[in-house]
Amino acid sequence: MYLPPNAWLVIHVLSRSESHVAELLRYKSYEYFLPMRQTKNGKKQSRNVALFSGYIFCRCNPDAVPLIVTTPGVLRILSFGGAPAVVDDTEICAIKQVISSGNQYSPSPYLGVGQVIRVLDGPLQGLQGILKEVKNRRRAVISVDLLMRSVEVDISCCDIEMLDRRDERQYAQIKWAS
Repeated sequence: MYLPPNAWLVIHVLSRSESHVAELLRYKSYEYFLPMRQTKNGKKQSRNVALFSGYIFCRCNPDAVPLIVTTPGVLRILSFGGAPAVVDDTEICAIKQVISSGNQYSPSPYLGVGQVIRVLDGPLQGLQGILKEVKNRRRAVISVDLLMRSVEVDISCCDIEMLDRRDERQYAQIKWAS
């Protein structure tokens, strides 16, 4: 297993223990990055929570991997095909830039081409379709089946939601039954 030196790894931790695990990693002298966001509780109180619930980024060398996994609260190091998943420095820098920008930010579901989506707002509210393309990170083109044909429409990414797997199966059954 090859792991580049000083690679950013994704550490999967127990839910709501991100800050505690980050403190333990700091105590062990590891460089970590825990992006946080503010949320409001019912009243006017606000609190900091992890931007990516259950995950911390940690920069380390290959020999440190076993020591990180033994940290209390760490479930595993995210990996694909048996190799730890490495996050590029530019992605970490982009997240840091968003946080320091002063703009409002919040987590958002990852929208991938081919996913079944539903329109949440506007004149197309309730319409379901398949995400066909993401343009300019602000607009999406979806394909909607009508009479065994497709219609493409530009729509704001803010106005769509990804449907879960049950909804996708239901959509596929409706699509093929037509």
